[in-house]
Amino acid sequence: MRIRIYRILLLFLALFPIEFFYPQERKIVIFAEVDSLPSNSQVYRTGGNDELGNWFNMQKMKKRSFNNWSFKTFANTGDSLLFKFTRGDWNTEAVDSNGIEFPNFMHVVKSDTALKFRITKWRDQVQHKIILTEERIKNKGGFVELF
Repeated sequence: MRIRIYRILLLFLALFPIEFFYPQERKIVIFAEVDSLPSNSQVYRTGGNDELGNWFNMQKMKKRSFNNWSFKTFANTGDSLLFKFTRGDWNTEAVDSNGIEFPNFMHVVKSDTALKFRITKWRDQVQHKIILTEERIKNKGGFVELF
């Protein structure tokens, strides 16, 4: 009996570092519920790593119903995901009711997760005032489009 306990303990100690040094890949599903989506438009997302598009490659989300879209990705435990939503380019980025870009959406991966967002406005649907605020400059990483 004592030998069996030692074997189990030894096996546990041998496998524990594997999880510690090689984090598990987790499934992340991003859902977007979108209002005011023009006909024939699609929802895209881009983000801060290869899988999410590296901020320059807009990747189309999967249409689930009239106003619901989703995207499935995988990331390691501890990874930070940064992303935004558009309708295909930065001129149609998701914005708040004042026309200001949202800060990067962020999620630190801990387990398999479903993230849900509601998008009510797009940049091209709000009044075209140029508003420069500290928050907007921060949201855009110091680069603000003046259009």
